[in-house]
Amino acid sequence: MSMVYVRFRLDHPIFRETLRQVPEAELQWVRNTPTSTGSRLLFWASVEDGDAFRRAVADDPTVEEVVRTIPVDDRYLCQVELTESGTDTDLYPILLDTASVVRDATVTVDGWDCHFGFADSAAIARFFDTAREQGIDFEIDRVYEPRRSDDFDTGLTAAQREALVTALELGYFEVPRTEGLETLGEKLDISDTAASERIRRGTRSLITNVVLPDIESADELSGQ
Repeated sequence: MSMVYVRFRLDHPIFRETLRQVPEAELQWVRNTPTSTGSRLLFWASVEDGDAFRRAVADDPTVEEVVRTIPVDDRYLCQVELTESGTDTDLYPILLDTASVVRDATVTVDGWDCHFGFADSAAIARFFDTAREQGIDFEIDRVYEPRRSDDFDTGLTAAQREALVTALELGYFEVPRTEGLETLGEKLDISDTAASERIRRGTRSLITNVVLPDIESADELSGQ
């Protein structure tokens, strides 16, 4: 049986207060590391005001300690130690226990946009039953088993999809361009820098998940 993929949004308490303080920030999950006292979380942060973001994370009730914050180009690589309450609501151990995986998890002020691969239907049920028991609201967008012949996944988060569609509707991709990043940011209620970041990340996801596999398939068919 193949892995079952689920796209969904979680109203998770981890980083909720951070994003309320710095609503333009976008966090990209890298990994969780269980420790003897709880859990450490590594993630990328795309944010304009790094100082404001660090203060918000340090004051977040789900974060015990900011272990490190490393600037890399226009992002920050961050690692935090979760508090007891953060660890108690962390759903990652369920994925480990059920041989399931995180394909993508992006955190914005609207919540956690997740794309997970579950080992089977029992793993899905356990994950969402636990979320419900902990009072974590969720909304499932899509459940599917990928088939190379008739299905593919774009890899886009909901925020990236919204940014790309809005940009297309505004004429951002027209030649010459009819609207710029400032207008796009206003439409999405984010800064022009954050809008640019979503467009770039969304475009990268489309190339990685749609264009490259299509080229590889064509090469295989042609015998290259």
